Amino acid sequence: MERTAIRRLLLLAFGALLAATSAIAQPYPSQPIRFVNGFAAGGATDVAFRTLAEDLRIILGQSVINENKAGANGRIAQEEVARAKPDGYTFLVHNSSAASAAILTKDKSGFDPEKMFVVVSPATGGPWGVLAAVKELPAATFQEFVAYAKANPNKLRYASSGALTGPHFDMVLLMKRAGIELVHLPQRGAGGTLTALNNRDAHVGTATMATLTAQVQSGDLKVLAALGPQRVQSLPEVPTLPELGFPTGNPLWHALYAPLGTPQPILDTMFNAIQKALKSERMQELYKRSEMWPIELKSHAEAQEWSRTSLDNFRKVIAEVGENPK
Repeated sequence: MERTAIRRLLLLAFGALLAATSAIAQPYPSQPIRFVNGFAAGGATDVAFRTLAEDLRIILGQSVINENKAGANGRIAQEEVARAKPDGYTFLVHNSSAASAAILTKDKSGFDPEKMFVVVSPATGGPWGVLAAVKELPAATFQEFVAYAKANPNKLRYASSGALTGPHFDMVLLMKRAGIELVHLPQRGAGGTLTALNNRDAHVGTATMATLTAQVQSGDLKVLAALGPQRVQSLPEVPTLPELGFPTGNPLWHALYAPLGTPQPILDTMFNAIQKALKSERMQELYKRSEMWPIELKSHAEAQEWSRTSLDNFRKVIAEVGENPK
């Protein structure tokens, strides 16, 4: 009886070992993948990764599920992904606005996104926003706006998508370099900026043309400048900030990050899949209608260098603006 019992135990152990070995040997990915998106549905970051997910599903042979966990400028999503297993099935959808805010808001609890995540791959750049004003503002050009603001310090109010977001930093940099003083009205996302302008709570605001198109076409809002290095396709007559003598702020980007400790083969697989998806017809259509562009790299090592450089650029801007911008 003892031999029989021992034999059964050995067989059970051997079976368990085979099952474990089989599970380990399964090619990645072998189950659905989650993208935890820290931004509201319909925004540029959300649209970019929902579009990518369709092609990734085909490339990887698994469903890619986008879950919106908006709030606290991406912090809610960051905390959830930081707690996830680094097994290649939970990723963080990140963007430049949340990255800059994370650098500024490191707290004493030990939550430091730079030390908790590893970049997988950047995806898209932009779209850059524009500086828009209500039609009642007595300024038809950017130069007239600056002159009016200088003559009326702290009389004009500007809306951004939130404190410490990219648009907020863009405006603080612009005020510093142009020598003007405006009152900040932080909103909850680009939709809030549009509402503040529509209600005339704010005189000017920064947002993408995708957010402002209807109001600009109706004449309710006017665009004074493009914030990026290139003119907006739908408004080729509007100059860029560099053309007006003002450097741009940090470039806008959307990227995928993974929990620290995710195996390198998984990072390589996902990097290659994203880079392939960026060339798809579906993504080409997105670039045309949204004025985004692909961030194409050759290796995951390049992605890591891209991430380091991007975060270093934020630190330089923060050093210029200060840690408590108004």
